[in-house]
Amino acid sequence: GKQDEAIAVLRKGLQESPNSFEGHLALGTTLDLQGQYDEARKEIGRAIELAPSPETKSQAEKTMAISYAFQNRAKDAAKYEQDVFDSQLAAKDYYAAGETADELARIYIEAGNLDDAYKWYKTGYETGLKQPDITDSRKNVWAFRWENAQARIAARRGNREEAQKHVDAEIGRAHV
Repeated sequence: GKQDEAIAVLRKGLQESPNSFEGHLALGTTLDLQGQYDEARKEIGRAIELAPSPETKSQAEKTMAISYAFQNRAKDAAKYEQDVFDSQLAAKDYYAAGETADELARIYIEAGNLDDAYKWYKTGYETGLKQPDITDSRKNVWAFRWENAQARIAARRGNREEAQKHVDAEIGRAHV
């Protein structure tokens, strides 16, 4: 709740350690919370450049995507989510890649781009199921998410019957 103070402390810390990944990411996140998006993205961009590992780079890229999502700039957010998704696929981390695809789908749905939301929810579902040795319970979670996503999109399109069909499928799956 003391964002101004946090920004001052982070800026001072970055004067002492200008190449701090954590400092730039924290400052960018805090500036985002204050609605200072352009300045936030400069800091987050610097964190991406300084990321010490692929995992921390992905963390910073997801933070950048969310920054764009705050302004309903889904196409800009997608550039960063896509990069994370691609790196997770290359690492054969299908669960994480499915999660990232679903995250991008949520950004698209909130921005009102239902076609891309559908595409990315479906991608998340299909990708998550590629995980080797996936358990039946994990398959059920992915199926539940996919039905829920289709219901949300149908509801946003004003298609009550289609939405209800997917909700009923979710409920049926929950009782299995």
